Amino acid sequence: GRDKNGSLIMDSEGDLGEPQLIGNPESLMFLNISSYAGGKAHLWQLECDIGVDPPPATDSVNVTQDPGDGKLEVVTLPLIANIAMDKLVHQARKVCSGGPYFLEYFHGEDGAEVHAFFEVDGEFYHAINPESTSVYLFKKLQVLQRIPTGETSDEEWFDMPDVTCSC
Repeated sequence: GRDKNGSLIMDSEGDLGEPQLIGNPESLMFLNISSYAGGKAHLWQLECDIGVDPPPATDSVNVTQDPGDGKLEVVTLPLIANIAMDKLVHQARKVCSGGPYFLEYFHGEDGAEVHAFFEVDGEFYHAINPESTSVYLFKKLQVLQRIPTGETSDEEWFDMPDVTCSC
């Protein structure tokens, strides 16, 4: 996969000197929000392990996720089940914050079909023998966010007279 500048951020071919995915992750996720699965998972965190070796430039992984910055954060997960278990055991690994991204698929010598499964904003897709995929931020929405001011329950929050929100 490459970022918008054409810089290689990960390689699956095993080329020496190129960033290799650590382990054999089941999922590669491109995120623009700080939580996933209804707020049950916060996959991009500053304290996350790095998902490629050698590690990328510090300024592309040691950043706080911001839905309004025009960047997409890339993480790997060893198992899909790690999404549901994120609050208990955080297994996501950071790859890069930036984008857009370009993924190129390599087909085996044996001629077997390559199956790629995608989920885009809740819609599932199945591609057979894809050549490439481009991942980019299509549009932004303005959303009100509550700025935490202390430990307050949701019920107390709705009754607060002066709530500070940002867009």
